[in-house]
Amino acid sequence: MSLATAGRLYELSASGAALRRQRTNLVKSIWHGSTEKDDVAVNALSTLPIQMKSKAELYEQVRVENPQKSGWGLKLSQTTAYGKAVFRFYKEGVRNVWNNKREMNQLMKTEFKIQNQVDNKGQSVNLKVPSFSKLVFELTQALYMNKIENEQIRLATKGDVVKNDKVDVVYDEQLFNISRSQFQLINRTSKDFIKLPAFAVIFMIFVEMTPILCYVFPEITPSTCVLPSILPRLWDSKSAAKVRQLRSDESKVEDWALETAYNIPYESLVPLTGQLGLRSKYLPSAFYPESYLRNKLHRYYNYLVVDNYYLSGLNGNGNVWDLTDEELVQASLERCLISDVGAFVKIPPEAKAAELKKLRLKLLRAIIDMDNFSVGYLTVGHLLGEIESS
Repeated sequence: MSLATAGRLYELSASGAALRRQRTNLVKSIWHGSTEKDDVAVNALSTLPIQMKSKAELYEQVRVENPQKSGWGLKLSQTTAYGKAVFRFYKEGVRNVWNNKREMNQLMKTEFKIQNQVDNKGQSVNLKVPSFSKLVFELTQALYMNKIENEQIRLATKGDVVKNDKVDVVYDEQLFNISRSQFQLINRTSKDFIKLPAFAVIFMIFVEMTPILCYVFPEITPSTCVLPSILPRLWDSKSAAKVRQLRSDESKVEDWALETAYNIPYESLVPLTGQLGLRSKYLPSAFYPESYLRNKLHRYYNYLVVDNYYLSGLNGNGNVWDLTDEELVQASLERCLISDVGAFVKIPPEAKAAELKKLRLKLLRAIIDMDNFSVGYLTVGHLLGEIESS
């Protein structure tokens, strides 16, 4: 089902005509691909896993390259090749976390400051950003204030003559001196580095058994070491199914999409926070105070607001069209756009390109929709209908 509720949930056709009719600079920016291909900074490549063939693909490659082998000899060669690939995969992942940590420290220490703060002597100073959550708070506040200012300007000039090519300014361009790749590096590395000591020990002891342990306990895995088979374990499918069960009435989609972290019903709050990984699946939901879950969800939504601004292209350095496939999947998971993660990771290679194209259009639609809705939008994606692409 595609909605047209007060012109805010957009029906997205393959041609993009519905999007182009929305006269805002956000839509204009997101619809056009990056014009500065040499200056794209929306992908934090070092924070994601390196490319690795699946076990089946590696086994088939070894079989083709060794036609003279069969039986146990072939099996041994296949197992050895897979073990070497896994070792390299995790080795590079651990190395990237370490290097990312050094880069993050440099960025947080020297590059990004909270400006115009008042110290104990009453003097204006620039303070070091203490954490990623504080960084998100400051960026969200900047976006919020900028949006209010632009809305006031729009209302004040409402009676003026409007040119055909005029668009409403939702946010100003290039508000931040931090790129999305740097923003995501800080986001992911701050979590990954905490996991690194335990994961490194497990890797050194168990080596080839590490994928099995990561599958059983996926939370120990840094983002640079996540195999595709682990994704369904990281993004709780049971909680996602519960959300879909609770949100099945299409007539209520707009009301649900407008819900904030502080008025979404508790029975929907619990599975949504589980689906997003904002609480541990090993502890009963009753263990978490309701206020804690609502605050976590609110901070998560603020993170998405900032990330959506980056992906719209308004900050420069590329937009959603410039995302790599890996970044596209990650951004879509964070916005609950993949209903069945288990089925998604099993899509055959020959069908994957078409599915990723649809997913990119879904993400584009979500970025535009979420500017007019709230965190409740994450619970209704399955009701918005499939997007056909040509």
